[in-house]
Amino acid sequence: MFWVVQENIKDEATYDHFIQALYALNIEHTLVKVVPFSHDVIPDVNPTGRVMVWGSTTLDFVAKNKGWKPGTFLNENFDQRIWRTKYPTLNDDAEGRDRGN
Repeated sequence: MFWVVQENIKDEATYDHFIQALYALNIEHTLVKVVPFSHDVIPDVNPTGRVMVWGSTTLDFVAKNKGWKPGTFLNENFDQRIWRTKYPTLNDDAEGRDRGN
């Protein structure tokens, strides 16, 4: 599996661990920048075979547009309303949430 990974992710600790794992496991990958307000990446990459992305939802849309498979975790089930149906206590311990009290 080839990974296309977005640079400049906010959660740098997780990002660093992910990148280290790719190198440690000798997994083919490339780093890209997502152009703001577009569906373009720099560099424009077109890997073949199985491709997966790690980054913003914009990068997920790039994967879908390029037809990368499996490409992304983003699908019709990527919706909080669907998750709440299956996992009714999801985020119940979150702070600042209006619980109608």
